[in-house]
Amino acid sequence: MGIIKAIYAPICDLDLQYEGEYVGKFTDVDAGFQSTETINFRGVVEKALKCKTAFRDRHSAWVYREGDNYTLGYVGFSDMTHSGTTGNRYNVVSKSIENKKYSSGQSNYHVASALHMDKAVRNAQKHLRPWSPVEHIAISFDAFKRDWRDVGYQADNEYNGKLNAMTNDIRERGNTFKELGHLLTSGYEFLYPNVRVMIEEIHTALSELNETKKRPKMHKFVYIREYFGEQQAARFPINADDYWFDHKAYQADHKHIHWINADDLDESEKRKISSLSFLENGQYIDGVGFKAASNCYYVVPEVDGVLSLKGSV
Repeated sequence: MGIIKAIYAPICDLDLQYEGEYVGKFTDVDAGFQSTETINFRGVVEKALKCKTAFRDRHSAWVYREGDNYTLGYVGFSDMTHSGTTGNRYNVVSKSIENKKYSSGQSNYHVASALHMDKAVRNAQKHLRPWSPVEHIAISFDAFKRDWRDVGYQADNEYNGKLNAMTNDIRERGNTFKELGHLLTSGYEFLYPNVRVMIEEIHTALSELNETKKRPKMHKFVYIREYFGEQQAARFPINADDYWFDHKAYQADHKHIHWINADDLDESEKRKISSLSFLENGQYIDGVGFKAASNCYYVVPEVDGVLSLKGSV
C-alpha cells in the first residue's frame, strides 16, 4: 500500500514565493494567514532540526531539507481531532507516527499532538525523518505502473480502432463488404486499395500490440545518493505488473541495503539513467524507464538481465 499523499509534498511543488510575501507579516488566521503560535513553532523546529519550513495552510507548514525530494512531514498549531472539544495543540505529522486512535487512511493517524511547544519539538526531532529508498518506491510506484501499462493500453486501443473501422465498413456495406464478395470470385485481386490498407493497418497494429506484451515486467528501481563525496547507488527489483506495492512487506524484506559506487552500475543502467535524467519527474519512456525523482529511476532491464542484481538488496 502506498503512503497517503496528505502527509507529504514534493519539495519542487512548494509555494516558496508565498513565504516571502505573507508569512510572518500577517497573523490573522481567519483571513487565511498563520497564527503567531504556528509561526513561532516553525522557527523553533527549523532551529532544532536544522531544516526549513514552508506554508502549507493557515494552520500548518511543511518541514523539509534542501536536496531532498519530499517534505519530512508538517507541523502546526490547531485542533487536529476535528472534534472542537480539545482545543488547539502543537502538532507534528509524519509517516513514522502511528496514532491508533484513528484509521490508517487518515492524516490524523500520523499525528502526534502536544499541549506545550517543548514537547512538540521533541516529537518533531523524534519523528520527522528523511524518506528511505523503499519509501521512494512506495510514493512513486502507482505513477510508474500507470505509465508502463498505458503503453499496452494505447497499442490495444490502436488495434481495436483499426479493426472497428473495417467491421463498420462491412456493416455499412462499404468497400470492405464489396471486396470480400470479390474475393470469392476473382482470385484475391483487390478492387479497392483502401481495403488493402485497412487490412495492413490491422496486422501492423496487432503486431505492435503483441510486442508490448513481450515487454519485461521486472524493472530495477535505482536510488542514487551522495555519501562522503561519493555517488552511491542501490538497486531494487520491482514488478511493474504488481497490483499494488506492499510497502511494509517490501521494507521488511529489504532491511539491509547494499550500496555500490554509482560508477559500478551496468553500462546499460548508466545509459538509461542518463537519458531519463533530462525528463521532468513523473515522465516515462518506453524501453528506457521512468523518472520518479531527481535521484530515483525505474530502469527497464536488458533482455536476459532482468534480475541480475547480484546481491544489490
